Amino acid sequence: MTMKIANVHNAGRVLVVAGCLCASALFAAETAKPPSRTPLSPLAELTRQKLALDQHFKQVNAWAGHQDLQQEFREAVAQKCNLTLPAMDALKRKDTTMSYADLVVAHTLAKAANLTYDQVKAERRRYGWADNALAHSVNLSTVTTPLEEIETTMQKHADKMQANAAQMEADAQRRYDRQMQQQQQRGSRRGGRGGGGVNTGNGGGGGGGAQ
Repeated sequence: MTMKIANVHNAGRVLVVAGCLCASALFAAETAKPPSRTPLSPLAELTRQKLALDQHFKQVNAWAGHQDLQQEFREAVAQKCNLTLPAMDALKRKDTTMSYADLVVAHTLAKAANLTYDQVKAERRRYGWADNALAHSVNLSTVTTPLEEIETTMQKHADKMQANAAQMEADAQRRYDRQMQQQQQRGSRRGGRGGGGVNTGNGGGGGGGAQ
C-alpha cells in the first residue's frame, strides 16, 4: 500500500514537471514572436502615403540633376510614361512647367483613371497630385511606385558608374606602378654598367703607376 502511494506521488510530480516544461515552452514561443504592429488609422495611413509620394517625387527630380546619367535618366522616365525617348523629350520641351516627376505621375494617373494626359495636367493646376489621385479613386501607391522604380534604376546606374570609375582608377594606378618599376629597373642596369667601367679604368691606371 505504501509503495502504491509513493508511485502515485511520483507520477504526480512527473505530471507537474511536464506541465511546467510545457508552460515554459509555450511562454518562450510566445515571447519569441515579433511584436505585433498596430495598424495605422486610415487618416495616418493616408498621411504616410502622401509623404511617401512627396519624398519620391523630389528624389526623382533630384536625379535629373546628375549630368553624367542624363541619358539613363531620360530613358527611365520615358519608359514609365510609356513614351519613346524623342516623344518624351518633345513633351518636356513643350510643357516647361512640368518636371520629370510631374510627367511620370501625370501619365500614370491618366492611365489609372482612364483620362487623357491633358485632362490630368489641367486638374494639376488646381489640386496637388495626391488630391487628384484620390478624387479619381486611384490609390496613392499606384502613382508612387513608378517613381520608386526610377530611383532604383538610377541607383543601379550610379553604382555601376562608380564601380567603373574605381576600376579605371585602379587600372591607372597599376599602369603607373608598372612604369615606375620598369624605369627603376632600367636605371639599375645603367648604373651597374657605368660602375663597372669606372672601376676598370681606375684599376689599370693604378697598376701603370706602380710599374
